[in-house]
Amino acid sequence: MAIALCLANGLTHGSLELPSALVPVEARVALMLQIDKPLLVDVNGVAQWEDFGSQLRAIAEASASQMAKLSSELDRVAVALTLWSGCIMAAKSIAMETRSGQNTSTGRTQQFTLIDNVALQNKLFSAGVEAAPSFKAARGEEISLDGVPDTSPVRRHVDRIQGGA
Repeated sequence: MAIALCLANGLTHGSLELPSALVPVEARVALMLQIDKPLLVDVNGVAQWEDFGSQLRAIAEASASQMAKLSSELDRVAVALTLWSGCIMAAKSIAMETRSGQNTSTGRTQQFTLIDNVALQNKLFSAGVEAAPSFKAARGEEISLDGVPDTSPVRRHVDRIQGGA
């Protein structure tokens, strides 16, 4: 996710706003579900360079209808990658467990220190963080907010999902 955020920052020359079509959290979740695939590194941690370009092209195509006012494909990819980065970083942190084991309250507190700091500086990233609980719900996955600060953007739309707190 950090790679995606750095890549997004390098693709655009200015700050980008959340497109109006993506203001509803459900629209962001739909886009995240559509583009959520390994960007560069597969599940085993191996770089998949041959898939990198095709994944960026798929993101540009998937985002076109929601970001019609952005004429630059690079800007659309930058917006999508920034949203995705925030969403996935937060989603992994609020998950009950990850591939490396159980998530803990202490671990969430530490993770959200970083996540919330980036969210304060980047509104698009924050919009991705906000979508994480709904993203997890759309996948049928449980979450825990134990250890997540009360002021975190991940809590903004949690009331929209069943069993969100």
